Amino acid sequence: MSGTPLRRSKRIQTRRNNVARHQVNSEDNNLAFLDQQYPTSTILSTKHRMMATNWDSLPNDVHDRIFNKLEFKDLFRCKTVSKVWKNHIESDDFYRCRGASCPQEGSFTAINYNIKHNTSQCFAYDLHSNSWRLLPPFLNILIPDAHPNFHMYSITGHRSLICAEVSKLPNEAVLVVFNPMTGKKRILPPLLYPRKPVLIHILINSATKSYTVVVAGSSSASEVHLPKKVEVFRSTTSKWTEASDIPRPLIKFNKHQRGVCVNGVLHVIARLDGNGNNGVIAFDVENGKWLEDMACVIPFSHNSYRLQLVECDEKVHLYTLTMRQGLFVHSIDVLECANVNGRASAWHWRNVVRVRNHNPRGWRLCANEKLCVSFGDGKLCLFNMMGGDGVVYNMQDGSQVLVLAAPPRNEKGEQLFTLIREPFSLQPCFDIDSTASVVEIIENKDVKSIAQY
Repeated sequence: MSGTPLRRSKRIQTRRNNVARHQVNSEDNNLAFLDQQYPTSTILSTKHRMMATNWDSLPNDVHDRIFNKLEFKDLFRCKTVSKVWKNHIESDDFYRCRGASCPQEGSFTAINYNIKHNTSQCFAYDLHSNSWRLLPPFLNILIPDAHPNFHMYSITGHRSLICAEVSKLPNEAVLVVFNPMTGKKRILPPLLYPRKPVLIHILINSATKSYTVVVAGSSSASEVHLPKKVEVFRSTTSKWTEASDIPRPLIKFNKHQRGVCVNGVLHVIARLDGNGNNGVIAFDVENGKWLEDMACVIPFSHNSYRLQLVECDEKVHLYTLTMRQGLFVHSIDVLECANVNGRASAWHWRNVVRVRNHNPRGWRLCANEKLCVSFGDGKLCLFNMMGGDGVVYNMQDGSQVLVLAAPPRNEKGEQLFTLIREPFSLQPCFDIDSTASVVEIIENKDVKSIAQY
């Protein structure tokens, strides 16, 4: 027998109590495991989870970390989503965060504009990703189009800054320095001698967080003294100062250019005499003086259709285009100084690359479509502005190392334009420390171009 009803009732109650204690112990163990693996502070209630899905409820440092994961192209697209996102991306705090984590957004060369679907876009080859990439719209300058007068404008750049001359007036310059990533710009004060300079060069000093702009010459021949004038703007003083005039009466600039600066010395092409002979003269940027002992004649320059200086491995290189016996000759020479008894002697040119070819398009078109651009350490590229392709050469031995393919047809657009007659490289960056003197923020009035970008 199983016992009296009273005993059976007690046994049943005892079993129920044991089951209840087992369930409690199991739940306690499960809670202890959860607390160990997921602390209570990290477990959000349903209400808190719903609040976390709201962008505004996230702290600013989380916003920074999210935006910081994006490429700069996606960042500019995000600016068109809302004013909140735009204001956050354009804040100094985010620029510092982005600049610290990404000192360079790329290393761009062969910078040019193309037109696609009647919209201008800036295109360049990125040496970091080894691919063609779109740049942010340069809203601070006039975007070139089919209008032939866009060649009147001069633009140059160094590292993360661009300097553009944007005036439409024939005898007056308006110079703008801007960072294409941050959108910050500064309109420089008027020149001491109002004119359209033919030489414009910008130089960034990373150590002092400053920049220097050098202008010289004049595109107008009506004033005798203006072609000799040289002015230097320093961001540390925010004013122009007059430097030494271009030396010797016969020396003058006969072409728009940006020059090449190596070790604080700016090298530029100038006409040295009345016979049409050109050469390279040197300007000490820090002291504002011309170094006449560094002048070097360019052989056969009066027969050259194109003369262009370009820097490679902190050396001055010269690209020339001539015609000999019905063939186009593309040459790249390096400027060297011979040492005699341990002392520097005369400067001279040493040939590195010489290429001959036919061009059925004619010499005028050939002269206007070829440029020599930097292509990373120890390499230069003969770039075809019209087709977007090129050939890369090693400056150590002159060997061909790469054939640069043109952008895909669906991206290249219908027409290509270079920004300037002499190209420059650009290492864009969001860091505002190197542009501390660029204090004015542009208003983004061209939302359409940003959205299309």
